[in-house]
Amino acid sequence: MWHARLAHVNLNSIKRVMSLNLIPKASIDFKQKCETCIQAKQPRKGFTTCIERETNLLELVHGDLCYSNDVLTCGGKRYFIIFIDDFSKYCYVYLVNHKSEFFDKFKVYKIEIENKFERKIKILRSDRSEK
Repeated sequence: MWHARLAHVNLNSIKRVMSLNLIPKASIDFKQKCETCIQAKQPRKGFTTCIERETNLLELVHGDLCYSNDVLTCGGKRYFIIFIDDFSKYCYVYLVNHKSEFFDKFKVYKIEIENKFERKIKILRSDRSEK
């Protein structure tokens, strides 16, 4: 019980804390294994595919439109649009009321980002979500 309550600390530490009378004394079975600890220590297989990233700014920009689960912003916005440069991970977020505003916000983003970095966006990638 104390092992789980103390965030799965090792059993010797629990024994030491008991000896300091910080928690009630109890018997500790060093042979019993905690299922949570066993699962946490299992190594995960590595990923077999290597994801290649772009090598220059604005070669690939990811765009996504997200719904905020009925939680309105202070300004009453229900959706947010995010644009992320694949190379630099530079990110812009726009708050909008309707999904139909995506293209208008992309035009604003495109003008601003291309002027800032003096480069053109080559590819915009989106999942074209219809949710």
